[in-house]
Amino acid sequence: MTVTERNHYLPQFYLRAFVSPHEPRVFWVYDKRAKVLKPQTPINTGIQRNFYNLENPDESIDDTLEREVFTPLETASKPVIDRLLAPKARLVEHDIEGLAGFLAFMATRVPRSMRAAQEMGEAMAVKYFLDLGKNPNHIKRILNALQEQGKIDKDITVEETQKMFERADRDFKFDMKEKVALMVSLMMSEDVHLQLLKMNWCLCRAPSNTNFLCGDSPLVCFALDDDGKAAFGGGYSLPTVEVTFPMSPNKCLYLARKHTQKYRAVGQDFVNEINRRTAWSAERFIISTYKTEQIKSLCEWVSGSAELPKIDKNEIMSDRNFLFRRGH
Repeated sequence: MTVTERNHYLPQFYLRAFVSPHEPRVFWVYDKRAKVLKPQTPINTGIQRNFYNLENPDESIDDTLEREVFTPLETASKPVIDRLLAPKARLVEHDIEGLAGFLAFMATRVPRSMRAAQEMGEAMAVKYFLDLGKNPNHIKRILNALQEQGKIDKDITVEETQKMFERADRDFKFDMKEKVALMVSLMMSEDVHLQLLKMNWCLCRAPSNTNFLCGDSPLVCFALDDDGKAAFGGGYSLPTVEVTFPMSPNKCLYLARKHTQKYRAVGQDFVNEINRRTAWSAERFIISTYKTEQIKSLCEWVSGSAELPKIDKNEIMSDRNFLFRRGH
């Protein structure tokens, strides 16, 4: 059996909808890190070798995730998306049920989500040891158990261990492996799926003089916090959440908890706002059907967002009993 080593985290059938009608088989891709805009094909976009594949003990490659999860899901979702791209298409309940799973995985199977899981794991590890440093009784129980098992020297004291843990945010370095982070991210798919099903879905059509962008993290979760600050990538359960998914240059799905119609012809301001969110949320690559000065300017404006953290570590650190309240 041939192993699929070229893993597309952006399905090719999905990307083909953004191909330029004037330059067959290509669209324009802006690289946030290299800060260049160049033509590219769907087959060479949104791809990372062995991104989903695991290595077996005998060093053979296991592509079960690609072959048995993502490929069947894409095959089932393609006819629904193709139908919704038709000029007079409208959303029906069956479409929503069929696409919610596809969109959930589009949130969790991409590099941005994997790196967010890495940041979350590393922050929680630091949080664990900082909290442990404030709990000498817990440290004592751990040391006693390890000393009885002969795993550490008996002269290690609670006081010196406590001081070491209190410096965890400065002296410790944690590194969650990419495959572990990917699995952690994918485990969130069911929760995302359930939240998407609770939202109101709207199929939006752009005016003829403007176009939706795509990105390498195309399902964008956007919410404003109590201070009016924008948050990306999390908060699917928040009452103010807005989720967008560009399907083509002229069609986009818009999900929210507030009531909305199933179909809407939107204006240029709406398209511009969704494009800003898509471009900002992209981990590295922004995809445009056309090469325009407006798109180039937007890409340059968001180029610095590639280096920003994916999560707010302060939210984890601010809960002083985050782990101990949960019995860890």
